[in-house]
Amino acid sequence: MRALGLCIDIPASKKPTVRAVVLQDSLPADQVPTLSDVIPADCFEVVSTSSDLAGQLKELSAAITGRIESLRPDIVVVRRADRPPKASNQDGPRFRLMSEGAVAAAARMLVGKTTIRTGKECGRAYGTSKSDVEVDAATLVAKRQLFPAAAAALCGLVADRD
Repeated sequence: MRALGLCIDIPASKKPTVRAVVLQDSLPADQVPTLSDVIPADCFEVVSTSSDLAGQLKELSAAITGRIESLRPDIVVVRRADRPPKASNQDGPRFRLMSEGAVAAAARMLVGKTTIRTGKECGRAYGTSKSDVEVDAATLVAKRQLFPAAAAALCGLVADRD
């Protein structure tokens, strides 16, 4: 099975960036893999270059559509931002939510097993906690910015196999 984990980041440039990790295992769909069964198959980033928000969302959606068509994952998990302890009136969280929506919609049109989960929900789906799934994901990818996307893919391989 192949799982694609997607996570949106809004860096200082305020241009949304999609970080993506594809993890796979060679087990049948009715068997749940252990961490040692999972191998990284691909990782990439998509950065929008458009100056307006609608253009950025269109670019992200089109780029993810193309990648999903070529990678052919069985499962897609979009990592949604956790709820902050204190509400923020900043544009960054709003841009991130809109970007997550555009990417999730593009993924769902191609892969029926597409889910959206917060970090805590990824941990629960994995059978542990957010921090535990991120620690396990960190063993599969080297770049720190990819840990949330790898954790999303890892929880998808465990929880979304049916």
